[in-house]
Amino acid sequence: MADSSFETRVKTLAYQADLRISETTPNIAKLVFKFNKEGESTEQRVWIAPYGDTWEFSCMSFINNQDPKNIPPILLIYALQENAKNRRGCWTLNHYSNSDKYVLEYMANISSALLTPEEFRKTCNAVAVEVDDFERILSKI
Repeated sequence: MADSSFETRVKTLAYQADLRISETTPNIAKLVFKFNKEGESTEQRVWIAPYGDTWEFSCMSFINNQDPKNIPPILLIYALQENAKNRRGCWTLNHYSNSDKYVLEYMANISSALLTPEEFRKTCNAVAVEVDDFERILSKI
């Protein structure tokens, strides 16, 4: 079976950006980013999904499968403060239809027409770094 236009384009962009795709289907792609900061290794998964002419880049934090009422308010305040600083991405509580739970994740949406290999690399990396930094801060609390 031939790749969808999304699969072909995401594979091409990733190759040109010197990134490796972990998984891909006609509707989603996954890239895995590994970080080693201060002697601690972590891994973040960036998901990319096309919605018409817009691609959504998202990375779930370890705050997942939660009832929103049980998420500590300080975490939500942190996310909102970060949203005020960032113009290209944002923290969101995402609800997945197969569950009544929510995930705190960081996402960025960008027109697929604007995606050069460099923009693709920068967007993927920015989404992964945002979640990685957030989780590192939480692990020290």
